[in-house]
Amino acid sequence: MNIPEGSFLDTTIRPICFPQLGRVYTPEKAKSVGSEEFKKYEYILYLMAQLSRIVYCDTGVQWEVITKGLGLSNDVVNKLITYYDSQYSSEARTPMPSPPGLNGRPMKSYIRKGQPETISTADDFGTYISTGNDVTCLLLDAAAVFPNPNSILTPNDIIIAFKGSSTIQNFIDDAKSMKPTDFSIALKQLGLDVPGLGNVAGGFVFSLLHAFKPLMAALAQRLEGKQSPRIFVTGHSLGGAYATLFGWILALMKKQGIVQSVQSIHTVTYGAPTVFSDTARNQYNSLLDEGLLTLDRVVSQQIASVKTAAAGTLGKMASGADFIPTIPPGFSHPGFQPLITEFFPEKGGRPYGLQNIRAAYGVPNAQRYRDTTTWPFEDRVELGNIGKRSNLASIVSEITGATQSQVAALPAAQIEAPATSGTLPPQQGGLFGFGEEKTKYEELTKKHIPNFVSVVGSNYAIAFPHAEYLGMFFAGAMRMAGRKNPVATGDLQNVATFYLTPVGVSILYTKASPSILSGGRRRRQTRKVKKSKKQRRTRKY
Repeated sequence: MNIPEGSFLDTTIRPICFPQLGRVYTPEKAKSVGSEEFKKYEYILYLMAQLSRIVYCDTGVQWEVITKGLGLSNDVVNKLITYYDSQYSSEARTPMPSPPGLNGRPMKSYIRKGQPETISTADDFGTYISTGNDVTCLLLDAAAVFPNPNSILTPNDIIIAFKGSSTIQNFIDDAKSMKPTDFSIALKQLGLDVPGLGNVAGGFVFSLLHAFKPLMAALAQRLEGKQSPRIFVTGHSLGGAYATLFGWILALMKKQGIVQSVQSIHTVTYGAPTVFSDTARNQYNSLLDEGLLTLDRVVSQQIASVKTAAAGTLGKMASGADFIPTIPPGFSHPGFQPLITEFFPEKGGRPYGLQNIRAAYGVPNAQRYRDTTTWPFEDRVELGNIGKRSNLASIVSEITGATQSQVAALPAAQIEAPATSGTLPPQQGGLFGFGEEKTKYEELTKKHIPNFVSVVGSNYAIAFPHAEYLGMFFAGAMRMAGRKNPVATGDLQNVATFYLTPVGVSILYTKASPSILSGGRRRRQTRKVKKSKKQRRTRKY
């Protein structure tokens, strides 16, 4: 594509949010967007952060949160997760009667309370997959998200959210990621012959490939009857690495005509680790340029300012930046971003700090954190605003049926101080990269809008910014003692598939198949159950 001088190719999701601008970004045209339309972009970032957090939950909690509040503000959704985690806490350590050989799995928290033993899945809206090496993801129809005037989603779209590290098995895979693996050779296990893709972080690849067959089977079922669907892939931390690789595989399959019905693939990650060699990054980026794929890689690089000297000292000790995106060493991030050797790249017309991205699109704002002019939700709770705490308690109380005092007693009461200004240098992977592919990337990145989005974290993530993104808190997502995965670690034969329906959650255990690409339809359960309409909230706050 011929890019005029002073313009840049934009391979983020923003051209989808602002289609009148096209993929060639010019500063003059971008400023015409303004605050109201820019909400469409921020809404996608907030919503994908919600799903990146929800996928850590057991399916009973997922069902409650999705059917009662997915797509409301992040403050409400975060509080709903906290509330239902507390309601299901005892059931998270109590097993259901298990099929033979599953060692007391799944836990009762994977079932909605009061659900009949068997339910119809004919009108399910989501599929949750968990494997023996703990690759876990949620595939969700976009129609399950509560309506929002700022949403670009259509009922034909599908969202896939991958869970990040929360178990010992995940951390083992993280450790293995430092070993490079030829991605072309790895993909031959899927029947895909795409030479020259280069090396990727190995520990992330093999776990994902093992889960690929059930993932594609679930995706095939979700695609049934949809016209020109788009796929949105997201994840936090390790989930971001899986989302990046899975989005890349889908784009390669689309290019080869295997998933012809899919219109496009859009990846949004939060705090994702490095994944690619320079060769692999350039191969991935070529699909961005072709328009098969978009990428927005969100990283917390600074915390909000703090009021106390003690907290300020702690903030300096912690540096205020998420360090997970800097590991494993020797690998690079996908997409394009300013180089360390560039000075003030944002002043050159390629913004990556959220407040500077806003300004580039005609939004006057003075902070890197939340901006009232681009807040894409109806409620005005806003994270940590003491004056709005009673409002938040009232909203969550109405949704859950709990008293306001019960809601107010939930942990993680946030106090937000004013946000600081300024932007840290962009985090740059590929510390050991050199040669022709590195040089090629350095020339190309200067002609692109960064796929990298630098955001600020709240003061409650002061010691570990990786644990909070856009108001969604990930610190409570760890699986503590007694909280078993639905499939035992190391059990590579069984795959747990959960179907989220309007009346509850249905579970199906299947055997892993060596025929990875063969997808196919699942056999639907046929027992008739009286269906309840999914309630949608229409009250304005």
